[in-house]
Amino acid sequence: MSSQEPRKENFRFVKYLWQDAAANQLSGVDRLVYRSNKLGEDLTLTNTGGGNTSAKLMETDPLTGESVEVLWLKGSGGDLRTAKRDGFASLYLEKVRAMKSLYLSEPNSGPKTPIEDVMYPMYSHCVFNLNPRACSIDTPDFLRAMTASQASFQSSSPLRNGVIWPFIITGTKMSGVCPT
Repeated sequence: MSSQEPRKENFRFVKYLWQDAAANQLSGVDRLVYRSNKLGEDLTLTNTGGGNTSAKLMETDPLTGESVEVLWLKGSGGDLRTAKRDGFASLYLEKVRAMKSLYLSEPNSGPKTPIEDVMYPMYSHCVFNLNPRACSIDTPDFLRAMTASQASFQSSSPLRNGVIWPFIITGTKMSGVCPT
């Protein structure tokens, strides 16, 4: 993964909407919301109502007070362009990772297979802090992305400073679109 910071003049096919002054005032989920809104504003990247963004963040568990890794991702039915903090689902990442064995134990797993119908309700058991927002996820890609090691993310570039963009939209790898 390149450590070179994105520069506005390098963006030929997408709009450069990122504002460092605004983003530098934000952290955690608020920065994810900002990044999502910027991606959603450029309709060459996402359809209205479409697209997904996510971030792995350290949060304080409301029950134990311990620091835990939480996956925040755009909720079902949300629009990246107008999403607010309450439009993001939050899941205990450790519990999501625990689902991998169930998914992989199914011999006929993959997109549009019955295991997806089995998996989706399981996410309710992973909800962080009683967040009512339902997730919007593509099970196979999501599970591969969430259970891979950080080292593999860095070598394939879908993870940049905690934000995962494993999808390809309009032929553009999302990991190269927005600065972190």
